[in-house]
Amino acid sequence: LCESCCGLRMDIDETRSASGETERSSVSEHSSRSRKERKKKREKKERKGGRKSKKKADDIDDTSKIDPFAKYSLGEEEKEALYAHLKPPAEEFTEEEQEKLRQFKEAVADTVQKYTYDDWYRRWLVARDWDVKAASDMYRKAMEWKVREGVNDILETFPKTRFHKLCLDYWPNNILDVRTKDGFPVVLEALGQIDSHFLDVIPKEQFVRFHIYEMELALWHNYLDSKERRVSAGSVMIEDLSGIGWGHYYGLAVSALKEMGAIDNDYYPEGLRKFYFVNAPGLFTALWKIAKMWYDPNTISKMEIHGSVPVKTLQAIIPLDELPVKYGGTSELTLPVPCSVKSLKAASESEHERHFKVARGSTFTEVVKLEKGQTFSWEFSTKSYDIGFALVEPEPTSPLPAELPRFPSHKHLIVGSHTATQSGNYKITFDNSYSWSRSKSVRCRFFIDLEEHPRSEAISES
Repeated sequence: LCESCCGLRMDIDETRSASGETERSSVSEHSSRSRKERKKKREKKERKGGRKSKKKADDIDDTSKIDPFAKYSLGEEEKEALYAHLKPPAEEFTEEEQEKLRQFKEAVADTVQKYTYDDWYRRWLVARDWDVKAASDMYRKAMEWKVREGVNDILETFPKTRFHKLCLDYWPNNILDVRTKDGFPVVLEALGQIDSHFLDVIPKEQFVRFHIYEMELALWHNYLDSKERRVSAGSVMIEDLSGIGWGHYYGLAVSALKEMGAIDNDYYPEGLRKFYFVNAPGLFTALWKIAKMWYDPNTISKMEIHGSVPVKTLQAIIPLDELPVKYGGTSELTLPVPCSVKSLKAASESEHERHFKVARGSTFTEVVKLEKGQTFSWEFSTKSYDIGFALVEPEPTSPLPAELPRFPSHKHLIVGSHTATQSGNYKITFDNSYSWSRSKSVRCRFFIDLEEHPRSEAISES
């Protein structure tokens, strides 16, 4: 996970000037010539009981140690110009804040936590005006939600579903290639390019899950930045509303955006540094009066709505070589152009989708052969009422319960995956044994390493 996420990071080194490359080359050459002499000196000093000496700047022999954020070092005048538009990165904690941070850590010590660094905790305290009790209550609810919804490993699990690729191919955004002048993330998105009826193809709950995946990805990169720089500032969001019209106010899409707004408020506080709506039509400005009720006042205070592109503002906060041309910069970066909903639907259709009934008081089992390391994923729904479901390993480590876990598959599509820990025949079981009055109509699709799995011959009903 760490390697795959880190691999997505912007390769800042490639943007350095030729002079910087020459300097690194001479440093490496100098280090190579004098490595033996330095080694002898260190050994001699250590033998005398001295501590290991620290390397001086001109002794560096590992070019990977060169600061990747050197490009974003600013002079005082540059900082003053930038911070006229953006809030500066968080400074060191005051003594009072340090004490409240200590109390907060004690209050949440028993929760399941993925991150434990101070700037992460700061977010929750700031979100509740440094009220330790309110912040710890908020944090506890969020961590319980993450465990309940499987969010802590979503960076690993969601890409194993077909909806990850569908969303990536369709959604016009970029979260990794642009930074502010002081080196913090900028997210570009073009909501006006999408057809909101794409939610007729991608289930709403899977699109919301894609949003959570992207929030966790941004959080991971924020952690990497904070770990390396000992400071964090949140992300700048630029939302291009060119093309927004009445057709975008589709009920399902509005419902999804409202749900995502609630998730951001409750579970990802203080991750936003600034939000710019650009090319906003009058229609959006009018409807925003209603939509802003989904967000807390502190988040609203960070948002600006512009009828065009605020070129001077964007040029003041983003390096020109990273700012796209259409926003006043020199970068050739463009956002993906979404395919049509018709094309999206065609890509999503399957000749292997199964339809069958599980009789009342019975189970339906299919066998699939998996090799160790293969990922098996599934999605299913029922026409009405819930159903039990489980994927059983060839040699289960514990006996199956009399009744399998039941899922509300009549309300939304159930999606999941499992990576085989051993080779053998796995049993896919749908359980309706608890119902003595209703049969269940099931629609399902199965995948092995994201390749659709055709119907198996090894099927049984009981």
